[in-house]
Amino acid sequence: MTNIIEIKFGYWPQKLHIHSSNIQAEPLPEFEDVVSKVSGSSQVDGSWFYPDFQKTLPAYQIPPTHVLHIANEANGRELGELAIAVIGLLEGMRLIPEEWVHFYRAAIKLHTLSDLSCGKGEIEEVLQITQTFWKLNHAQDIRRCLFGAIHWLLFSESYIHEFERFAAQYIVLDSCFWLHKNIRGVPPGGMSHAARPSFLARAYGIPEPNWATMLPDNTCELSRLRNEFFHEGRYCGHPIGFALSPLIPPITLQLNAFNTRLILGILGVNCNYLKSPVDTRAMHDLGLTKP
Repeated sequence: MTNIIEIKFGYWPQKLHIHSSNIQAEPLPEFEDVVSKVSGSSQVDGSWFYPDFQKTLPAYQIPPTHVLHIANEANGRELGELAIAVIGLLEGMRLIPEEWVHFYRAAIKLHTLSDLSCGKGEIEEVLQITQTFWKLNHAQDIRRCLFGAIHWLLFSESYIHEFERFAAQYIVLDSCFWLHKNIRGVPPGGMSHAARPSFLARAYGIPEPNWATMLPDNTCELSRLRNEFFHEGRYCGHPIGFALSPLIPPITLQLNAFNTRLILGILGVNCNYLKSPVDTRAMHDLGLTKP
């Protein structure tokens, strides 16, 4: 590739070389040393790297492991950042450019942030689909909203408390509805927050979770949680921070899974993953299919 932009990124402990149209990614020469140093750090606990809270400002960086090459054309940098975020979505990690930072805990093991598993060839195919989406959707608002949805879905998992993750994941759901509305449209007359999860599930062939089913009073379980949270300062019937959702698995895990499926559906990724239930703790293969 000539006349290219290079973006170092990470932390991604997967020694893969990715080739997809005008996007390529490869491990840096220091890959092995970085992985060894990070995995052996005293700031690691299980799947997470934690900031040094002895410092006044907890913002910190983890050394990059890979470099992404992308054609230097209009908005090439933004497309490269989106591609990095998409790889992170598929691998269940928040991958970021070298100069960006982490604020809270950061996942350092694959599949920590999602219930999705896929192979190298599928990553390359989804990156190709992402480039097609980019070319078909020229509006900057749509491109940035898509990136924002992926970024916030992954970033939200760095929060410790369930109510924090719930608020963030609901924002992602709202972003997905906005994207669908502005790309595909919705029935005239507007749509309530209560009706949106069920509508989006049907639109992308996702099994409808129980919390999305419309109730006789024109609410759903999720919209009740949402209304209490944003309008009344309560979560699960109690002041925020004093209760957890009784759902099993937790509503935050289910929302994360639902939103991940929505984002892939909006991108135009046809796969069996979209048809898998969100109310389990199981991992699911991507399973790309033809349109």
